[in-house]
Amino acid sequence: MATAVRIDLNTRFIKGDERVFIARPGEDFRFYNDFNRNGRIFLDVPGLNLNGFNGPPAAAELAPLLGMSERVRSWHRKRRPPEAAPSRNPDDYQNFGVTQRRAVIAGAIREMYFGARKGELVIVPGPGYWSDVLIGEFADDPGIFASVDVDAIYPGERIPGRRVRWLTRVTKGSLDPELIRRLQTPHPFTLVGKSMRDELYRLAYPNFSFDDTYTAKIFTREPEFTTVDDLTIQLFVNQVVALWAGKELDEEPASVEKALAFLNAHPEVVPDLAININSPGNLTIYSQRLVPLVIAALLALALSGAAPLNPADIEVVNSAAGATAECTAAVDESVKDILRIMGYDRWKETCDQLQATAARTGLAPQVPVTR
Repeated sequence: MATAVRIDLNTRFIKGDERVFIARPGEDFRFYNDFNRNGRIFLDVPGLNLNGFNGPPAAAELAPLLGMSERVRSWHRKRRPPEAAPSRNPDDYQNFGVTQRRAVIAGAIREMYFGARKGELVIVPGPGYWSDVLIGEFADDPGIFASVDVDAIYPGERIPGRRVRWLTRVTKGSLDPELIRRLQTPHPFTLVGKSMRDELYRLAYPNFSFDDTYTAKIFTREPEFTTVDDLTIQLFVNQVVALWAGKELDEEPASVEKALAFLNAHPEVVPDLAININSPGNLTIYSQRLVPLVIAALLALALSGAAPLNPADIEVVNSAAGATAECTAAVDESVKDILRIMGYDRWKETCDQLQATAARTGLAPQVPVTR
């Protein structure tokens, strides 16, 4: 029988060796708008051509090219006098050695153009405390360049860039103070420490797995949010957790009351629930177990209008990068088991309650459901 309903977990699985970078958009943030508008990041190296390199070049190999780029940049800043146009032949710059500044730029070139991998995050700070910080993913594999025109500053020049898919933006002043300080670094391209990455992943992805923790974010998009709405959501979450964990421990609570009693007896299975309701706001559920993804999947199903239905007619998939078949299959099994345990009447009642809450609050899990 064909699948009647498909639930897409839309959950990004982040590998332990994935990195997060900060790309400073030039001196005085002069390229910020270009980064944002074009979906490309680049270094301030007009006249540089990297197409001759098959891998990360050494600083000594780049020194003549960087010397030429310095001359090109200086010429533009002097309003391009024709009689002073610099040579574009790298052979004319072979006497240019590795300086401290060129070594820094060479390192940034190796990381930005040849090191950062497809799917890794890059953060671009804006100029002011209340400006937007752009958060995106590298769209191509390292070594694949997308040239950029910055005619307002370097007319006629092409600068090598990397394509970025912007995911979101957030006000710089809302970030953790340690991360804000890190964003102030003058280095053109640098790594973010692992201790600061979780905050950025929470901002970039509604659902993700990182460092053995699963996180699901559920938005509320309307200004109204009452204690009744809060109770409905908490009751749903706790019931799903109890039914999920009960099956794991060979117990199956038969009612909401028994489910809550089960949770009191087994508090270790309860996921952390962070609620930020600022009209609108969000609920963030995270745990070292898979249950946040099960909650998000069932909530999306309840709000989709596709329920009630036969659990066998459901398929759980995951279209996001890094997904594992084993994890997706485990969520699929849990969703079907919980629907089977709840039964038609209880599930129908749950759907009605959640849909009423969604109508008032704009409750919206970031899990697409298709029929």
